[in-house]
Amino acid sequence: MSTDIRQQLITLVEQTLQGTPRFLIDVVVSLRRQPVKILIVMDGDQGVTIDDCAELSRSVNNAIIAGNWVEGDYTLEVTTPGLEQPLRLDRQYARNVGRGVKVHLKSGEVIHGKLTAFADGLLTLQSETREGKKKVIVTEKQLSLQEIEKTLVTVSFK
Repeated sequence: MSTDIRQQLITLVEQTLQGTPRFLIDVVVSLRRQPVKILIVMDGDQGVTIDDCAELSRSVNNAIIAGNWVEGDYTLEVTTPGLEQPLRLDRQYARNVGRGVKVHLKSGEVIHGKLTAFADGLLTLQSETREGKKKVIVTEKQLSLQEIEKTLVTVSFK
């Protein structure tokens, strides 16, 4: 088995997704257990369908077999990032404009708000605070990606 299978997979997936609205988030290869486990996480500017995952899975599987990249059995999973996965790429921030987020700053502060804009490494958050029972104050704050430890998309069931 190639010792650099992760890099080979990254290159393959990026080439496969090039020119599409889908993009690679991460590739994880677990060589310690048998069978070898390969996890590919992708996202898309307009989302990702099960068919998109299946198509990429077939392409990757064919390349693994043709190149004999893995000796023996392996499992291959192609998935999208879940809500517990922080945003990592500019394209993910842009895709989530209009959604609620929870931003953990490197300073330790945590800000909840709505991601209202993202451009050039700067995101704009709109947050609400209550004063009394009825008065709501809306504030807007700009943050650079360098200030952020992690950003999670939040789901509201209101």
